[in-house]
Amino acid sequence: MGIDGNQYITVRGPKNILDEMENTKLKLENITGICAEIADAFFGSENIDVRAREKNFLVCHTHFRNRPIQEYIIELLKKYHQCWIKYEYSTEDGYVGIWVGRMDTERWEPVVSEVEWTELSWDEMGNLEDFSLPIKVSMKANPECVEDMKVNKTSADSKQT
Repeated sequence: MGIDGNQYITVRGPKNILDEMENTKLKLENITGICAEIADAFFGSENIDVRAREKNFLVCHTHFRNRPIQEYIIELLKKYHQCWIKYEYSTEDGYVGIWVGRMDTERWEPVVSEVEWTELSWDEMGNLEDFSLPIKVSMKANPECVEDMKVNKTSADSKQT
């Protein structure tokens, strides 16, 4: 047994790069280690569905089992450094998150913001009779993301007065 989940990957970038990513179904070649295992298990034509495609963005969906893929997303960013990638995931046990990244091409390192929280598990959603319990209160965010939320909330609050 393991933990099953869903993941959506949204990529925003130049049309020619998105064409390549769509054709390969986000599967990278010539990688090793854990990322090669992730590529074989979750990417490529058998494993990923393209859900939306426009000139400057691509949205893909895939299922996963027991393995987060953030390491692989960073490899995508390194190869397609002109792109911005959002990775949304949720598991059957209620673990949920949004990861957004881009490459800082001057320092050649990824810039990532991530927010994770715990919702009701699939079993709890299906069987609990108390419908007022949308999420279990357990949230973490990296400091940059929290600061961005404070700035955005403060800006919104000042506009209302």
